[in-house]
Amino acid sequence: MKKKYSNTNVDICLIATGDVNQGIRSLSSFLKEQGYTVILGFFSSWGCYTTKERQSIQQWIRELNPKIIGFSTGEVSRARTVALISMLKEEHRPIIVGGHDPTLNPELYMMHADYVIRGEGEYACAELLDAVLHGRDARGILNLCYRNAEGGMVINPLRPLIQDLDSIPFEDWLDVEHHYELKEQAITKKENYLEHRVMSGEMKACFFIFTIRGCHFSCNFCTQIQIVYRLSHHKPPIAKRSIASVIRRVEQLINIGAADVVLFADNDFFLRTYAEIKEFAEAWKQKIHLPFMALCTPLTLDEAKLKELSSAGTWINMGIQSGSERINYALYGRKMGHSSIIKASRLLSQYGTGLLPPLYDVIINNPYETAEDLKQSISLFRQLSKPYFAGMYSLIFFQGTPLYEKAIHDGLLAGADPTAGYNWHNIMRHFDNLIRRGGHYYLNSLLYWMSGEHTHKRYGVVPGSWLDFLTKDSTIKFFNTHSWLVTLLNRMVLRLK
Repeated sequence: MKKKYSNTNVDICLIATGDVNQGIRSLSSFLKEQGYTVILGFFSSWGCYTTKERQSIQQWIRELNPKIIGFSTGEVSRARTVALISMLKEEHRPIIVGGHDPTLNPELYMMHADYVIRGEGEYACAELLDAVLHGRDARGILNLCYRNAEGGMVINPLRPLIQDLDSIPFEDWLDVEHHYELKEQAITKKENYLEHRVMSGEMKACFFIFTIRGCHFSCNFCTQIQIVYRLSHHKPPIAKRSIASVIRRVEQLINIGAADVVLFADNDFFLRTYAEIKEFAEAWKQKIHLPFMALCTPLTLDEAKLKELSSAGTWINMGIQSGSERINYALYGRKMGHSSIIKASRLLSQYGTGLLPPLYDVIINNPYETAEDLKQSISLFRQLSKPYFAGMYSLIFFQGTPLYEKAIHDGLLAGADPTAGYNWHNIMRHFDNLIRRGGHYYLNSLLYWMSGEHTHKRYGVVPGSWLDFLTKDSTIKFFNTHSWLVTLLNRMVLRLK
C-alpha cells in the first residue's frame, strides 16, 4: 500500500537533473527501506531551466515542504543544478548533492550546497538524514563532504563499496504516486514507470535495470564513480545481483506494466560468469519472453556466453570508442586492438540478436585524433560484420578525469569543457568547438554522416562505394580548404537525421 505523504511528513525530496537517473532511484528505495519518506522529481532538460520552470519547481518544493532537499547530477547538468540550488536556498532547508560530478569535483558543489556525498550514496545519505533530522553529529560520516566551523571544506574518507547488491533494494521505479516530472514547463505526477524510446523505427515501452556495479576498464574519459575508488585505493570489486533476484524483479515490473523491451544498463553484462549467464538465459526464456539490451566490450564478449544470451533474445551494445589503436591505448586507456573488435563483430553476426542488429558506440570530435586515426576508424567500420548500427558521440573532457587534466596541460582547455552543457544532438555546436581546438573537421563530419545503420551498401547516409573516394588524400585536402561545403553538408545530413 503506497503511503500518502502529507506536506508535513516528507523527509527528503530527491531531484534528478539528468536522464536515466538510476542512482537516485536506488537511493530512494534504500531510504524508504530505512523508514524515510521520499519524493522524487525528474527534471531532465537541455540547457538552463526557463523562468517558468524554476518557478514551478520552487512552488512544488513549498507545497511538499520537505525537511531536506537532495540533488543527483552530472557535469552535463551542473549549471542547471547549481541554479536550482541557489534558488532553493531561499527555502532554508539543508541541501545535499551527489552523483558522478560531485564525486569527482566536490569543491565545486560545496560552494553552493550544505553537504556533498561522494561515491555510493545509500549508507552515507541514510546516516546523514538520521543526523540532520535528529540533531546528531554528522562529521564522521564516510563519503561526506562538509564545511567546518572555520569555513574550510572537509572531505571524509570513502567507505568500502557495496559488494552484495542483493543486500539493498532495487531501484525505485514503481512508486509513481510519489514521482514527479517536468512537463511543458510545469510539475506533474508521472503517469507510469515505463520509459518510451524509439527503437527499430517504433516507439517502445521500456525500463532500465542495473544488476552490476563496476567495470574492468579504467578509461581516461570516464566519470563512473568507481574511478574515484580506483584512484584513491585500488581496483574496486565487481558487485552483482544474483540471477534469481534479477528475474524476480523483471517479472514484477512486466506484470505491472506492458513493457516491450528491457534495457540492462550495466557497464558490461558479460562480466558475469558463464554459469550465471546460462542460468539467466534459461530463466529468461521460461519466464520473461521479452527482448533485452545488454552492454559489453570486445574484450569480454565470449562466444559461449553470447550463444546463451542470443537464444534468450538479446540485443548487444558494444563500445568501440575509436578505430585507432593509438587513441584507444595511449589516450583513452582502453587496451583493445582491431583484432578483438573484428572478432567480436563476427561473433555478433554469427549468433544474431533479438530486437536489432548490434550497436557500436564511437567517440568523434576528439581534437587529439589525426587524419590517419580517423581514417583507421572508417577502415575498421568497413571490416566489421554487417548489418550493425554505429552511434557517434562527441568527446567531452569531463572535469576530474585524467583526459581532462591532459587537455588542461596541453592548453586545449582553460577550465570546464563548455561542450558538457551542449545537447548531444546539437552537432553543429560540437563541430564549432572541434574547429576552435584544431581538430579535423572534415573527417569527423564524414564519421557523423556514417552514423546509423551500416550494411554492405551503405554507411549511414554514405554509399559504401563512395568511401574510397571520400578518404583519398586529394579529397580530404579539397574539403579541408572548402570547410563551408562541409558545413553545408552537415546541415543537410542533420535535417535527414
